[in-house]
Amino acid sequence: MTGVRRSMAVLVSFALLVGAVSVGTAVTPGATFAQDGDDLNCEDFETQEEAQAVLEEDPSDPNGLDGDDDGEACESLPSGDEGSSDDGDSSEGDDSTDDSSEDSEDTDPSDDLNCEDFETQEEAQTTYDEDPSDPNDLDRDDDGVACEDSFESGDGSGDETENDGSEDSTDSDESDGEESDDSTDTDDSETTDEESESNDENESDQSGTDDSDESSTGDDGASTEMPAYQIDVAAGDVIETLGVDGDDEDDAPDFYGTQGRLLQAQTVLADGTVTGSHMVPGENVTKSLAGCHVSYTPVSYDDESGDVTLTVSVDDDADCESVTLTLAGYELPGDDTTFVRANADDQELLAYETVTLDAGDSGTVVIDLDGDDESAEN
Repeated sequence: MTGVRRSMAVLVSFALLVGAVSVGTAVTPGATFAQDGDDLNCEDFETQEEAQAVLEEDPSDPNGLDGDDDGEACESLPSGDEGSSDDGDSSEGDDSTDDSSEDSEDTDPSDDLNCEDFETQEEAQTTYDEDPSDPNDLDRDDDGVACEDSFESGDGSGDETENDGSEDSTDSDESDGEESDDSTDTDDSETTDEESESNDENESDQSGTDDSDESSTGDDGASTEMPAYQIDVAAGDVIETLGVDGDDEDDAPDFYGTQGRLLQAQTVLADGTVTGSHMVPGENVTKSLAGCHVSYTPVSYDDESGDVTLTVSVDDDADCESVTLTLAGYELPGDDTTFVRANADDQELLAYETVTLDAGDSGTVVIDLDGDDESAEN
């Protein structure tokens, strides 16, 4: 009996030992697995896609990445696709900006000009004179006058200065840019062809716009027309009839301007009112004519005597022999109070004086538009 009890005690002890070993073996792997499951959490991933990939490898979710069991791991993490999209959009935006910038740089502003871009005819004429090839088509009728139909002055020359009879001598001196060579007459002027075309002696086509300028009213109320004159200073000889083809070699109508000889021009009423001027200097100006440096003043008109006066001198240059100048006065036709190109052949030559001055000479040239003898004092 005692032996049986002892055997049972041994069996119980053995059973307890086997059970303890079994329990330890069962728990130990489980504990180790639980520890491995805590190695990862959402903070260990940079994007939701990375966490999702781990969840999909083991849908049992030992790491607890899908807390709400909706199949989406670490939903609070940013999406890698969104970041990439943002970067792409930003990059595309930058490219667009660059393209826009390049387009902007490649697109040059237009250099084309038209008459509406100028405030005065003088500005348009200056642009035309700078490039007589006329790339802007400012002189559509090829008469040398730019934008003549776009401004108040009838032929568009706009070169006149109302009432003050003066023009900046610097502008006048622009004619010094070109000198005619080997002329048989000493009438070469360095006035450019473009200026000559634009002036055609005084250039304003404002025909009779103010009745008060054209006439005076007597005590009986009757209207009495007031004469209007054109005064030209030119290199060389006089043109007796303007606007017609004379005896010269070309077949064009004769104008001092188109021949490149006009130095200054002015239109005045008999009472002294200046109605137009072209290339009239503000003070004494010097030009190179036929190899001579010639200085002259703006013309002056005395309404009481009808005298027109010009003072001129020639420098004593080694290369200068002589120079010929003409001071001429014409009466404007009809109701014209300023130069009208189309009516030029109806102007009447009233008086002129042509003088030839040698190097070192000076003098005053006078003509009388009232009909007295003209004179030149050297």
